[in-house]
Amino acid sequence: MSTIVKNSVPYESVTTFCPDGLSTPLVLSIPHSGEIYPDDFRPAPHLTFAQYDRPADRFVDMLFENFTDLNIPTVKAVFPRVYVDVNRRQYDLPEEIMATPESWDGKIARTTGTTMIWADIYGTPLYDRKLSNREIRNRIGRCYIPYHQALTVAVERTRQKYGVVYVLDVHSMAQFNQTPDGNERPEVDIGTRGGLSCAGDIATFLKQAFEDKGYYVGMNERFAGGEITQRYGYPEYKQHALQIEIRRDLYMDEDTRKPNEKFTALQRDCTGVLESFNTYLINRSL
Repeated sequence: MSTIVKNSVPYESVTTFCPDGLSTPLVLSIPHSGEIYPDDFRPAPHLTFAQYDRPADRFVDMLFENFTDLNIPTVKAVFPRVYVDVNRRQYDLPEEIMATPESWDGKIARTTGTTMIWADIYGTPLYDRKLSNREIRNRIGRCYIPYHQALTVAVERTRQKYGVVYVLDVHSMAQFNQTPDGNERPEVDIGTRGGLSCAGDIATFLKQAFEDKGYYVGMNERFAGGEITQRYGYPEYKQHALQIEIRRDLYMDEDTRKPNEKFTALQRDCTGVLESFNTYLINRSL
């Protein structure tokens, strides 16, 4: 199992798996499973690791680790999402934690939900300080830009060979909604931006593959997709992107942040789904 690692910066913020010879039109994106918290993160000292690590998609990379056996090009963030969230827009910044937002040299356009640099953990402030413009620029330059550059290279390299490319953006989600209703989420949720980011047969096949394993699967039921599906999903130009969310209680204890007794079974099922999905996309691109 992977371990939590603290490391000094600078560090390699993105890991990529680039097979010498492309054998599939599929590209895997793993943006929220990073485990290295840089020294300049410095959250509020009263917060526990379990609190500020809670949004991380812990162990998702291990659930789909057979991407190497399948020679699927893969881009994975090393840093955690609360440090930099590459599945949000670059200019989606929280002015409330910026020391001098009025002198920021770029665009600031707040949308709904979480921001590219997180300001709080589900209502609890993440910092007891303000972030300087230099800190924010460093995070963007060291993490956000390299991730999307690496993913763009993998996407374009694949599209040039096959004339089509499929991006599978892999995530996990809490068992219950972080809202007053606290409703339980589907075991697997597939996001396609309401059908805008990929062709319908692709999402339908992935949904059926998980259902065949016995899971309850939603379609755009809880998460329709973020920046990655929006940026890379243009099916009219033969560039498809879909997001998948795996419910965390199926493989880990959300409080201890450790794998549970169901981990191996889910890993086996994810392996089978990825294998069949990859074969489907190879045949689809012929």
